[in-house]
Amino acid sequence: LVADPSGPYLGWASSDASPASVAFDASGSLHPTGQAMIALWDFGDGTPVVQASAGTPVSHAYAAPGTYTVTLVVSDGEHDSPPAVTTAEIAAARAPSLTLAPACGSPGSTPSATVDGYALVPPAAGWNLADGALPGVRSAHPADDVRVRVVGPDGSSSEEMVPIDAFAASASEIELSTRFAVGIPSNAAPGTYAVSLPEEAGVAGVSATFTVPCPPLDNEPPHAAVGGPYEGSVGLPVPFDGLDSSDPEGAPLTYQWYFEDGGTATGPLPAHAFAAPGTYWVLLVVSDGELDSPTSVDTGSYTTVTITEEPPTGPCGAVPAGATYDSLACRLLAARTTTLESVGASRMRNRMVRQLDTARKRLAESRGFCSGGGNPRLAKPRLKRVRPWIDSFRRELRSVQARTLVPQAIRAALLQEATALRTHVNALSRALACPDDAQAP
Repeated sequence: LVADPSGPYLGWASSDASPASVAFDASGSLHPTGQAMIALWDFGDGTPVVQASAGTPVSHAYAAPGTYTVTLVVSDGEHDSPPAVTTAEIAAARAPSLTLAPACGSPGSTPSATVDGYALVPPAAGWNLADGALPGVRSAHPADDVRVRVVGPDGSSSEEMVPIDAFAASASEIELSTRFAVGIPSNAAPGTYAVSLPEEAGVAGVSATFTVPCPPLDNEPPHAAVGGPYEGSVGLPVPFDGLDSSDPEGAPLTYQWYFEDGGTATGPLPAHAFAAPGTYWVLLVVSDGELDSPTSVDTGSYTTVTITEEPPTGPCGAVPAGATYDSLACRLLAARTTTLESVGASRMRNRMVRQLDTARKRLAESRGFCSGGGNPRLAKPRLKRVRPWIDSFRRELRSVQARTLVPQAIRAALLQEATALRTHVNALSRALACPDDAQAP
C-alpha cells in the first residue's frame, strides 16, 4: 500500500468571525488490487486522528496559525501503508478590514481606502498546491470597481461605484487587497462619516470612519536650542541665539533666558553683559503658550559662556591724535552697539556683531604686545588682522539681506562708520613705531 497525502496545503486558522478549513485529499494513494482503503489522518495539531474513506476529501479546521506536519496512513483492513507526510501552512485567521488614509480632513477630501482580506482561495477548502499554482487576482475579484456607501452624521447615506486604483498582495499569500479613493461630499457638515462596502463578497460589512474636520493635535512641548558655547569679555554684551528652537505643532514661541550671574533676558536673540570673568551657565526656556520646553541637561536647553578680562589699555609708540588703540576700540564698540540695538533680530545681525567682536579681539592682541613688557615688533602684524573683519562687516552691510532688514539711514551710517574704521586702522598701522616687521611671525 502507498499513501499519498498530496499537498502542500495552504489555508487560514478558523475563528468565529471567519470560519475556515483545509480540504485534505488522499485519493492519490495506491492499492495493488485497486481495493478501497481507509485513510487515517493526523493533522499535526494535537487533535485525534481522523478516519475516513481514502477517496473522499477530509476537511480540518486549525485553531492557530503555523506550519503543521500532516501524516497519512492508508489501510485495507489487513495491511497498513508506511506513513507519508506533507505540510499545511496556516495563516492567521482572515480578518477583512477597511482603512482610510487620512482618517480625517476637510469637506471634499478624497481619502485613500484600502480593503484587506479578500480570499484568493476558498476559505472552506484552502488550497492544495498539488493542484497547481495559486489562482490569479482576477479569479477572486473580476470587477474593476467597487460599491461604496457613505453614511453622514445625520444618518443620510449615499452609494456610488468607485473605480479600483490597484490590487496588491496582503500579509498572507492567499489574500489580496484593493485600493481606491473615497469622495467626501464638498458640503459635508462637521461630524463622523461611516464608509462601508455593502455588497462586496467575502468582505461585506467592513467599514471605517472619516472625521470632518480633523480634531486638534495633542500638544507636545517645544524644544529649546540654546546654541553656544559662547565667549565674551567683561562688561561687553554677549549675543545669544535661540532661533533654532522649535515647536512640533509649529506654534509661535516665547523665549526666556536665565544667566548664572542672576541676569535674565527675553526674545530669540538677546545680549547680556557679565561684570566678572569666569564660565557661566546659560539656560533657555521656550514656551508655546501652554507648555514649556524641558530643562534637563541633555535637551539642548543649557550651554556655557566664558568671560575673559579686557586686555590692558595703552598706546603703542608715538601715534597722532585720533589714531590710538583706545579710540579705535571705542569706535568698534560703538559700531557694535549700534548694530545690536538698531538692526532687527536676525542671524545677519549676529554675524555682524561677531565680526566686530572679532575685530576688537584682534585689536586687543596687537595692543597686548605693547603692554606689560610685550614685543612691539609683533604689534603691527596683529593689527593687520583687524582689517579683514571690518571688511566682512562692510560686505554684510552691502548684502541684499541687509537692504531688506536694516533701515536705510542706519545702514548708511554704519557703512560710513565701517569706512572710517578701516581708515583708522590704516592710520594706526602707519603710526606704529615697530621696526623690523618682516621678522615678525
